[in-house]
Amino acid sequence: MRLRALSPMLDNWEGGATVGTDLAAAPDGSQVLILEEQGPVKPEEAAMFELEIVEASDEERAALKAAGFALKG
Repeated sequence: MRLRALSPMLDNWEGGATVGTDLAAAPDGSQVLILEEQGPVKPEEAAMFELEIVEASDEERAALKAAGFALKG
């Protein structure tokens, strides 16, 4: 999937992302959003960075929702 950040905190970043497990970011094994070049983010960080979907399959959208991410797009 491709996402972009509307927040200036990520300097208008746009790139690829996947939903997966990163034990450093979520030691409990919960799903996080892993941004290319940026690393893992949790749902509250995704909201703070104002991430939105540029392109995603139905399966990717379902994985985002199941992991607790409410992204626009």
